[in-house]
Amino acid sequence: MQEAAAPADLTEAAVAEENTLPYGGSMQEAMRAQDRAAIRTLMAAGSSAAADTAAPPLPTEEERSSEEAACPVCRELIYKPTVNSCGHTFCFWCLHRSMDPLDCSSCPICRAPFVHLPAPCLALHLHLNAAFPAEYAHRAAETLANETEWQTSSPQLATEGEPDWSCVECRRTPAKHTRVSVCGHLTCADCFDIGLTRPCASCAARQVYVPKPCRLICALHGDEAPAEAPSPQDAEAEACAPEASSHASPDPPAGGAAAAERAYVHFGVGCDGCGIYPITGLAWKCQECPDAVGYDLCDDCHGAPLSAGRFGQSHLPAHRMEEREQVQTLWHTLAAANPEMSLRDIVQLVEVARAAQQRMALLPQELLQEVSDAAALEAVAAIEALAQDVAAGGGAAPPSAEEGAGEEGT
Repeated sequence: MQEAAAPADLTEAAVAEENTLPYGGSMQEAMRAQDRAAIRTLMAAGSSAAADTAAPPLPTEEERSSEEAACPVCRELIYKPTVNSCGHTFCFWCLHRSMDPLDCSSCPICRAPFVHLPAPCLALHLHLNAAFPAEYAHRAAETLANETEWQTSSPQLATEGEPDWSCVECRRTPAKHTRVSVCGHLTCADCFDIGLTRPCASCAARQVYVPKPCRLICALHGDEAPAEAPSPQDAEAEACAPEASSHASPDPPAGGAAAAERAYVHFGVGCDGCGIYPITGLAWKCQECPDAVGYDLCDDCHGAPLSAGRFGQSHLPAHRMEEREQVQTLWHTLAAANPEMSLRDIVQLVEVARAAQQRMALLPQELLQEVSDAAALEAVAAIEALAQDVAAGGGAAPPSAEEGAGEEGT
């Protein structure tokens, strides 16, 4: 490959510089002549040239700020920032799509367990929109295109105004060691009701977990988030403990009465009130909101103050709500028969069975007939039966996060 020619002005400058240096800039010639003064001059000239080209320029303050505001999942600027219970911030859709529609979810960063999808934080949304207007507008257009394709929506947030960093309880600005509640509002760490006995002072939403201080908001205000050990409330509400509330994990501890009385899990259905996903126990579905998004509530949120919905639905108090039927699918049957296993483990075993069935179908019939091991034949038959049950529709494939969004959003 032919090397590109250097610009003429740079070449001429380099030649002129070499002509001013002793021995034409040749260190080898200066050393042969043992000219110490020339050697020192050439060494100084070499150090100066290296300093001019050694390192790239440091990133600007705006570039550093943009990198700090990048979503840990998609690595783009966070859009509709949603603060998880562990204090990490994600794009609304990135956090939702990382949730497990069958089981307790884990934070993509710290693996902390959680079961609620929080509402976006308006203060952070307004801050990022003002700090990075062009990039935020691009993210808005990109997200709208995706939502159109998915036939769903996300919460509609204001795009003008100053972010309100104050605590909804004491009005301190900014809130100290800011916690962001499940409804997206801000409180000081000490003002948050860790007993979860009071609703949000701003919107009256039920408080269902004790959030850790938001790392991004604390960093913005130079307010270092304190290290916190999990509290009893965190362990009950966020570690999927069945004894904490009716919002039990789909997979309570194995054995005993808890396993036998496992609450019904509405796979792929989330609550538009508190954001629990999936709903366990009783669930209520709006009969008038469009099915493309839908509107569902868990039993604890049914009858509570009206929520606009996790996905910006136009649900009204006059809409008729009916209890969801608890259909016993193959997944529920398998979960009840294997209380010591999580549903995710059961799904993986079914996938193995499907793969085994596909491989068996590729084997020549003559080879199958030569198998003489009765135990092997019995195992093959069991795998085929399980895979056929799954394929027959009694056990439809587990819903993905996108399919859950298509039915009811959460």
